[in-house]
Amino acid sequence: MSDLARRTYREQALQSMSSIRIVDRLMQGILVSVEAAIDAAIKGNIDERHAHVSKVCKVLASFQQALDVDQGGQIAVNLDALYRFAIRRLVDFEIRNDPGIAREVVTVLSPLAASWRSLAEPAAETPRSPDTMPVAGATTDPDRAAPAGRERQRLSISA
Repeated sequence: MSDLARRTYREQALQSMSSIRIVDRLMQGILVSVEAAIDAAIKGNIDERHAHVSKVCKVLASFQQALDVDQGGQIAVNLDALYRFAIRRLVDFEIRNDPGIAREVVTVLSPLAASWRSLAEPAAETPRSPDTMPVAGATTDPDRAAPAGRERQRLSISA
């Protein structure tokens, strides 16, 4: 399969997924990437460790940027604190190359990932519509808009 065909297939698959399923997959990817970063640190592969940590921090920062405290209230505030903690600890992991620090991140994020997983299972069959529950990392706030060519939707988190 060519790169273009593979990319087109992934884009079409992503467009047909529910927003919940997309966040679930991102959360699972975060956990896998942190574990890969731990393995790379243990093996002394600093470049690989950094690549995984960088990817995770970008996803977490996107989640954090998408939070809407007005809509999500205390849940959004708590998620913001959780994402800040995880990013800060991953930076500490990069500085100290201590796998124990990265394991803290896995321990803290695993319950959240499990929650998204439990929501995603029944939603896996429900296609996403542009006007329904949006993707983490999305906003309609023009001050937090995506770079040109990348559309975002608003993330609503409510109790």
